[in-house]
This record gives sequence, structure tokens and C-alpha cells, in this order.
Amino acid sequence: VLDVGAAYGHIATALAAKVKIVTAIEPRADAVPRARLERPRENVTYVVGDFLVHRFDERFDVVVAANVLEHIRERPAFLAKCAALADRLLVRVPAINRDWLVPYRRELGLEWRLHPDHEIEYTEATLRAELQQAGWRVTRCFTTYGAVHAAAAREASS
Repeated sequence: VLDVGAAYGHIATALAAKVKIVTAIEPRADAVPRARLERPRENVTYVVGDFLVHRFDERFDVVVAANVLEHIRERPAFLAKCAALADRLLVRVPAINRDWLVPYRRELGLEWRLHPDHEIEYTEATLRAELQQAGWRVTRCFTTYGAVHAAAAREASS
């Protein structure tokens, strides 16, 4: 499993309890040593790097991107690279309506994003459309606890 945007290793560690090998990539150089120190696992390899430019030597069974997509300007390139690395994708993004102030601020023409470095805020429909436009077949999509979750398969795969 490839965990993109691994931060301090919370998801990588949870995955490592259920799968054979996890590669966790994180662009912030300060986060990876902390992940290695606080969440060491023999079956997790932490990598400091930018997912879009890092060269991976292997393919993965699945790519996990939890709270990552909303930060990326070049999402089509990101999703294409995910497809080049795996046939399955798991995504979690914050839901635009997780707080009533977000749509209200947007309606008033004020800064409405949940975080200033977010490029987009999602609904189930916008996440589904973005994944489908990038060639992913959405197999499951739901919203819970203020986040939109999706499982997708490469369009060419079953």
C-alpha cells in the first residue's frame, strides 16, 4: 500500500496492522522523522518526498490519499500518477458542508475554504466527478464525520 501525504504516520501505522508492506510518502521533512520515532513499524517505509516528482520502483495494490487531494492544484496529474502506480485508490477529503459557515461564507462572497491552502472543497458529487474525469471508476462514495470517502478502481481494471 502507498500512503500519500503520510504526515506523522497515523494511517500508515493502521494500514501496517492489516497489510504486508506500506510505503508512506510525505513532503514535509520534519514530519517523517517524527513518524519514524513515534510510529515505527518493520513493514512501513517512510519516504520524504513530493509524490508528483518522486520516482517509485514498484507498483502498489492500492494508493491511499487521506486529506491530500484538497491541497493539490494539479489534481489531474496527481490522479494520473496514482493510476500509473496502482489499480485501486482510496480517498478521504473534507466535506464542504462539514461546517455551516463554509457554504454561508461562500454565498456571501467571503473566503470560504476550510483551510487557506485548500484548492477545492468537496461534496460527494464533486469528488465522484473529479475521479471519473481522471479515469477512475468510483466503486463506493459516502460522507461521514465531516469527510467524503471514496474507493475507486482504474477504469480499465475490474
